[in-house]
Amino acid sequence: MPALLSADLPPTRTYARRGFYYLPTAGGTVPNPHDPDHAAPGVGQLVIACARETRKEVKVAVDAYAVQPADTGTPRQVAYLLAKLGPPAAPADVYQVEGGAYGRKCSCPAGHAGKPCKHLASVAAVIAAGGLPGPRGR
Repeated sequence: MPALLSADLPPTRTYARRGFYYLPTAGGTVPNPHDPDHAAPGVGQLVIACARETRKEVKVAVDAYAVQPADTGTPRQVAYLLAKLGPPAAPADVYQVEGGAYGRKCSCPAGHAGKPCKHLASVAAVIAAGGLPGPRGR
């Protein structure tokens, strides 16, 4: 049985608490919690939670993604596609996260704006914990 990985992520200006859970999957598919009849292709499921406190309440955002390896053309750079798992009628957000000898980046809106990105921080932490292969030959 694959091992569940989890950790806290550094806070940002927007979210005081952030963390993730990563579960490798067997068989190359990830169950979709919003649509049990349709699994997504992937090597694991990544769940990212972010929380912030306002004057009136605590707001929590939780997103689940199917993780798929992507080709970068070089062993010194690694990339993963994160396909958001959601209801069948909702458009799927897919982000590419890259890291290695040529820098780190994410294709999400925060990544494009140069802000701290939950996708990049989570994938980097999963790689550091040995849950996903990282770049070779730095």
